[in-house]
Amino acid sequence: MLNNDIWPEKYFPKEISDIVGNPTAVKKIYDFVKNWKKQKIKALLLTGRPGVGKTSTVYVVARILDHEVVEVNASDVRNKDNILRIIGRSSLDNTLFSKGRILLLDEVDGLAGNQDRGGVSAIKTVLKSTKFPIIMTCNDLYDKKIASLRNDKLVTVVKFRPIKKDSVIKVLTNICKKEGIEAEYEAIMKIAENSGGDLRSAIMDLQSLADGKNALTYEDVISVNQSRNREEMLFNALKQMFLERDPQKIRNVISNTDVDWNLLLQWVNEQIPHHMKEMKELVDAYQFLARADIFYGRIQNRMESEVWSLLPYVIEDMSIGVSLSRTETPFRNVQYFRNNPNFYFANLGKFRRGPLVNACYKIREKTGKSIERVISEDLPFLSIILKNDKKKGEEIINAFGFDKPDIKAIINFEKIFN
Repeated sequence: MLNNDIWPEKYFPKEISDIVGNPTAVKKIYDFVKNWKKQKIKALLLTGRPGVGKTSTVYVVARILDHEVVEVNASDVRNKDNILRIIGRSSLDNTLFSKGRILLLDEVDGLAGNQDRGGVSAIKTVLKSTKFPIIMTCNDLYDKKIASLRNDKLVTVVKFRPIKKDSVIKVLTNICKKEGIEAEYEAIMKIAENSGGDLRSAIMDLQSLADGKNALTYEDVISVNQSRNREEMLFNALKQMFLERDPQKIRNVISNTDVDWNLLLQWVNEQIPHHMKEMKELVDAYQFLARADIFYGRIQNRMESEVWSLLPYVIEDMSIGVSLSRTETPFRNVQYFRNNPNFYFANLGKFRRGPLVNACYKIREKTGKSIERVISEDLPFLSIILKNDKKKGEEIINAFGFDKPDIKAIINFEKIFN
């Protein structure tokens, strides 16, 4: 099975009946939008962990009722002026190509710090005058920052529960049938258990594990727990790195993270705009990251023992340098799992349609790694070896069974991805 689609998008619900779980919450959202002009309530506050259907339900309801969705991450607009300018304008302007509009304010519990104190009051101001239904989402309903929103008479709270394991199993089983995958029940059940009620995560895990296969066994799934533990370690490290102000603690948390350095650079790159909003902060952070990337590039290009002496500079620039560039923006909790490095995942379709596909599947057959790990961990180094070490290169070619097109594609790996 080789599929270029992202399954959470491919199997995104189209009708109310396609939405899995939380039928009461789904009906409340549908009724709220449909009958919005007839009621006093101006906004819903959806709460629940990621992957349980909050945002997808809003988009399904919007499609059915012919409403456009204006989605804004509340923590990105942050202060009173921005909220009134962006959200306030959308709440009053007429629609041109649809019957109505839904204003979706994502992660309102992400508002934080001195600069955001006017954010909640600005949202409440918009509620009083809006011409369209407003739907807000949060992960922590009882965060003190949104207490006044939670208790506002114009707002109704709608709770989403984790998806039941049996429901997740049913969805995954149906996807396997449609994709032509023979999956052991124990394998599907294990993926469902690992998801903890997060349906989106379960579907992503299924695609990752079944990629390139016609069958899926329980043994194939065991690695998911280990992978998820590594992700948790990475996310905790990123949080501590951006939170800490002590240089030694920042350096230590990144030095002790068991992640490929190149991939870690990509992760840090993706998180900077989520933690820094001021132009000077962004400029300083990216200058440090660029220098770290230059140093690491020298290490990769030469791969000689003495060049690894540059690694401390890589670590210091991408950790201390980047983190301490944040001088004005208040620290905010970021859901790192939503911000996968675009370098690897945005280019996955390009890779799968390109000349690297055969080479990567040969590598995966020998190593048992996922395609994403082959791209991030193996291709850069194999490319360097094939370019610079003929003897080692021949050993690698024989070990993996590469043919001439494979060799050419690996050598030109960076050109294909740029």
